[in-house]
Amino acid sequence: MGARAARRADGIGPGGRRSDESERRAETRGTDAAPIEILDVDWNIDEVDNYTILGKIRDNTDIPVANVKISVNFFTKDGELVETKSTVVSGSQPFKRGQQYSFSIRGNSDKEFNFFTTQVESWWE
Repeated sequence: MGARAARRADGIGPGGRRSDESERRAETRGTDAAPIEILDVDWNIDEVDNYTILGKIRDNTDIPVANVKISVNFFTKDGELVETKSTVVSGSQPFKRGQQYSFSIRGNSDKEFNFFTTQVESWWE
């Protein structure tokens, strides 16, 4: 199994701060490239409160990586963890250094969700 990446992206969730906007943007923090970097994370909520989190990862390693586990943690406005969802990005061929790969996580939005974080949990060949 590969190392954990320190890179996170934080996003504003709908709970307690709803507005007419149904799309929220999460920004990647930090300046140093992580081994597997999370990029371009977007948060969308539809008319029946289902969320979709879309994003991309970029492989910055020199080793053949074919599977990357990404987790999303949802928090209340007080910072209490409400829920965690995960997905695995995988390919039939190892990822190539510098290339980007898409991921998505979907679910039902809890009114308590106020913000979320995304992180690379692990990666392996």
